[in-house]
Amino acid sequence: MTGGFEDSPDKKYRLYGRVYGALGKAFLDKTRKTVRLSVVTNNAVETVLFTREFRVTGSDVGLNWTWDKDANVTVAIFDYGPRVSEEDALKAGS
Repeated sequence: MTGGFEDSPDKKYRLYGRVYGALGKAFLDKTRKTVRLSVVTNNAVETVLFTREFRVTGSDVGLNWTWDKDANVTVAIFDYGPRVSEEDALKAGS
Protein backbone atom coordinates (compact mmCIF):
# COMPACT_ATOMS: atom_id res chain seq x y z
CA MET A 1 0.00 0.00 0.00
CA THR A 2 1.11 3.53 -0.67
CA GLY A 3 -0.58 6.76 0.25
CA GLY A 4 -0.67 9.87 2.31
CA PHE A 5 -2.73 12.94 3.07
CA GLU A 6 -2.72 16.70 2.70
CA ASP A 7 -4.77 19.49 4.24
CA SER A 8 -6.59 22.13 2.21
CA PRO A 9 -5.00 25.61 2.22
CA ASP A 10 -7.61 26.87 4.73
CA LYS A 11 -6.98 23.77 6.92
CA LYS A 12 -10.73 22.94 6.98
CA TYR A 13 -10.45 19.71 4.96
CA ARG A 14 -8.04 16.81 4.60
CA LEU A 15 -7.65 14.49 1.60
CA TYR A 16 -6.47 10.93 2.19
CA GLY A 17 -5.24 8.98 -0.81
CA ARG A 18 -4.30 5.29 -0.74
CA VAL A 19 -3.35 2.70 -3.35
CA TYR A 20 -3.79 -0.94 -2.33
CA GLY A 21 -2.01 -3.66 -4.31
CA ALA A 22 -3.25 -7.16 -5.06
CA LEU A 23 -3.05 -9.60 -2.17
CA GLY A 24 -0.06 -11.92 -2.34
CA LYS A 25 1.61 -9.98 -5.17
CA ALA A 26 4.49 -7.53 -5.22
CA PHE A 27 3.24 -3.94 -5.51
CA LEU A 28 5.32 -3.40 -8.68
CA ASP A 29 3.68 -6.38 -10.44
CA LYS A 30 1.15 -5.38 -13.10
CA THR A 31 -2.03 -6.25 -11.19
CA ARG A 32 -5.42 -4.80 -10.33
CA LYS A 33 -5.13 -2.20 -7.62
CA THR A 34 -7.64 -0.22 -5.60
CA VAL A 35 -7.29 3.56 -5.30
CA ARG A 36 -9.25 5.06 -2.39
CA LEU A 37 -9.77 8.81 -1.96
CA SER A 38 -11.45 10.33 1.08
CA VAL A 39 -12.10 13.94 2.02
CA VAL A 40 -12.78 14.58 5.70
CA THR A 41 -13.21 17.56 7.97
CA ASN A 42 -9.87 18.49 9.49
CA ASN A 43 -10.78 18.29 13.16
CA ALA A 44 -10.71 15.74 15.97
CA VAL A 45 -13.80 13.92 14.62
CA GLU A 46 -12.73 13.81 10.92
CA THR A 47 -16.26 13.54 9.52
CA VAL A 48 -16.14 11.82 6.12
CA LEU A 49 -17.49 14.13 3.40
CA PHE A 50 -16.55 12.10 0.32
CA THR A 51 -15.13 8.67 -0.40
CA ARG A 52 -14.50 7.15 -3.81
CA GLU A 53 -12.77 3.97 -4.92
CA PHE A 54 -11.36 3.21 -8.34
CA ARG A 55 -10.04 -0.10 -9.66
CA VAL A 56 -7.09 0.22 -12.01
CA THR A 57 -4.60 -2.19 -13.53
CA GLY A 58 -1.02 -1.07 -13.33
CA SER A 59 2.44 -1.52 -11.90
CA ASP A 60 3.64 1.29 -9.61
CA VAL A 61 0.33 3.17 -9.43
CA GLY A 62 0.66 6.49 -7.66
CA LEU A 63 -1.26 9.63 -6.77
CA ASN A 64 -0.61 13.36 -6.93
CA TRP A 65 -3.01 16.03 -5.77
CA THR A 66 -3.14 19.79 -5.56
CA TRP A 67 -5.49 22.09 -3.68
CA ASP A 68 -6.40 25.51 -5.04
CA LYS A 69 -7.06 28.58 -2.89
CA ASP A 70 -10.82 27.84 -2.87
CA ALA A 71 -10.34 24.34 -1.36
CA ASN A 72 -10.96 22.54 -4.67
CA VAL A 73 -8.71 19.54 -5.12
CA THR A 74 -7.43 17.91 -8.31
CA VAL A 75 -6.18 14.31 -8.15
CA ALA A 76 -4.01 12.56 -10.76
CA ILE A 77 -3.70 8.76 -10.77
CA PHE A 78 -0.66 7.57 -12.72
CA ASP A 79 1.55 4.59 -13.55
CA TYR A 80 4.97 4.66 -15.21
CA GLY A 81 4.57 1.22 -16.80
CA PRO A 82 5.52 -2.39 -16.10
CA ARG A 83 8.60 -2.83 -13.93
CA VAL A 84 9.26 0.94 -13.81
CA SER A 85 9.10 2.45 -10.34
CA GLU A 86 8.42 6.13 -9.70
CA GLU A 87 12.03 6.47 -8.52
CA ASP A 88 13.37 4.94 -11.76
CA ALA A 89 11.11 7.17 -13.86
CA LEU A 90 12.25 10.32 -12.04
CA LYS A 91 15.90 9.34 -12.54
CA ALA A 92 15.20 8.93 -16.27
CA GLY A 93 13.59 12.38 -16.40
CA SER A 94 9.95 11.29 -16.75
